[in-house]
Amino acid sequence: MKAASRFAPSSSPSLIALPAVMQMTGHCRAGVYKAILAQLLPRPVKVGRASRWPEDEVLAVRAAMLRGDDDGSRRALVRQLQARRGGPHMSLVSP
Repeated sequence: MKAASRFAPSSSPSLIALPAVMQMTGHCRAGVYKAILAQLLPRPVKVGRASRWPEDEVLAVRAAMLRGDDDGSRRALVRQLQARRGGPHMSLVSP
């Protein structure tokens, strides 16, 4: 009989690097950071010196882009996504 694992599966979101964000959004590197300044994309989280984005947040913004949501709606979505980061799933990394 095989022993059950002591570790529960992680419910943390996957973190993706800038090239994946660029591919998902169609933005170039500068375009990603301009969109962040315009609050049209969520800010990255820092993992050591690296910047990473929660994949679920980028997918949500991409879905809004594909639906044709206006900038105001996308900004509201980005604010909502970033506010959600205060939960336990992102407690080890800072926004």
